[in-house]
Amino acid sequence: MSGLFTHRRWSTLTLFSVGVAFCLLGYLAGSQSSTPASAVNKKPTTTLSADSRTNPRAATDSLKSEIIVLAPADPWRQFSAAPHTSLLENKMLVALEEIAATDHRRAFALAATETNWRRRTLLRNAALRGWASTDPNAAAQFALTLPEVERREAVTALFSGASNNPTIAATLAAAICAQDPALAEDHGRALIDTLAEVGAYSVLTQFAANDTSGHSADWLHVAFGKWAEREPAAALQALDSLPTPTARQAAFQGLVLGWSMADPHELATYAVSLPAGENRSLAMQQALTQWMTHDPDAATQWVMRFDPGTEFDLSAATVATSPKLIAQQPAIALGWAQSILEPALRESTLTTLAHEWAGQNRAAAQRLITETVGLSPEDRNTLFAGLNSTAPSDR
Repeated sequence: MSGLFTHRRWSTLTLFSVGVAFCLLGYLAGSQSSTPASAVNKKPTTTLSADSRTNPRAATDSLKSEIIVLAPADPWRQFSAAPHTSLLENKMLVALEEIAATDHRRAFALAATETNWRRRTLLRNAALRGWASTDPNAAAQFALTLPEVERREAVTALFSGASNNPTIAATLAAAICAQDPALAEDHGRALIDTLAEVGAYSVLTQFAANDTSGHSADWLHVAFGKWAEREPAAALQALDSLPTPTARQAAFQGLVLGWSMADPHELATYAVSLPAGENRSLAMQQALTQWMTHDPDAATQWVMRFDPGTEFDLSAATVATSPKLIAQQPAIALGWAQSILEPALRESTLTTLAHEWAGQNRAAAQRLITETVGLSPEDRNTLFAGLNSTAPSDR
């Protein structure tokens, strides 16, 4: 009796436990089946379908149609409820970029909920940056499906996100330029701007030098200009690595332009060390153009240490036509113009001087031309012709 009782009691307990287990399993199964397919924590995909790559609207709609269910504690709910300010906007962009690094679909869906078109575009670009930081190839496929008016900004955002690996960003840029030739120049410039900010100049040099889209010279000019603004010595050293004289000349032109913006005195000193020729004249002209703008007295005193020569003709013309020097010391400006040996450049510089004088004080200009000792008859005639050819409306 007691054994039977014990057996029945154990059976009841077992049945109860089994029943509870089935109830729990049923609850869990019901909870999972009730979770939407587009829930916030849905695992992100890293590739687009073939339809998405060939159909721009399909690609865009596939990332914008997610239904986002925000939990009460979700930080994004706080963004949505707060009054919009520039500070809040920046926080939203940073947050969305972080979200997109692990869940780009959720990031795009959140961006699509923004009703203001400007903020929606900014948010979408932030999502692209975050996505590109972890899966640049998939992000690039999506960016290329966008309409042309949106594609420029999207690709720029893409490069910004991928800049944590400059080599990958440059490889991606080459592929994008090949697939989107109509905007290749813009895409190349966007990569240069982005990688210059992180100092990846050697990668930029390879990208521009190996270009097959027809923009190599322009990109080398821009890239070396940015490089020389910050690291002129390194940029100079990299010139020798370029494969052709055309590439080296394009890079050198950009280099002296960028260097002149940062330190024209240093560039002028470098120019003097070059052998006479086109590069020396170009470097000197760029240096003095910027130097005369910022400190004409120092630039003039520096140039006066050298004897006139054909390699200094462009430099003399730059000094002679400096608006500040013409206004304050016209006789010195005229002296620099007279030092030019190349006839055509000398004549054009004198004509420019005469035009500037006519606009400032015509009578004083006539006196200066008449009274200047040592002025050749040819130069005097050129100056008077320039003075008289100035239209009354220009005076």
